[in-house]
Amino acid sequence: MEVSRTDPDVLYGAHAGMLQTSRDAGHPWVIDGPAPARLIDIATSARDADTLLDATETGLLRSTDRGATWVQAHPAAAPVSSVDISADEDILAFILGVGLVQAEETTLDWAVLSNAFGDGYLLHLARDQNDPMQQYAVNGQAEMLASQDGGATWEMVARS
Repeated sequence: MEVSRTDPDVLYGAHAGMLQTSRDAGHPWVIDGPAPARLIDIATSARDADTLLDATETGLLRSTDRGATWVQAHPAAAPVSSVDISADEDILAFILGVGLVQAEETTLDWAVLSNAFGDGYLLHLARDQNDPMQQYAVNGQAEMLASQDGGATWEMVARS
């Protein structure tokens, strides 16, 4: 489930293989159609309430029409375990076998920030809204990681 970054009344969610939206803060929900197969994570655009990025087991997908159609947003056809879009239109995604990648939402010109995770992967990404260089992640081994340089290097700060 994800709240639109441009309109807090717009919510997106996936349930039972269907993409659902609410345009009035969750009161009625509408089924928009099938969600992308093997959906893992959803991120909403910082520019447009109708634009989504979906992390799936087969790649990172983008829709500009509330999920009616999807196109590949990153060339790797590999599992994407997490995706996040900041208020300043900066996309972070973790792609297995590629690493942590970053692009501006308008260009989708991707750069690898870090590929030092080996066979590991990141499940959740979060950023300090006041300091985008400060980032946090949880990996597949239930370790909390922190980066103070925008995701280039990471250190473990807690393990569950």
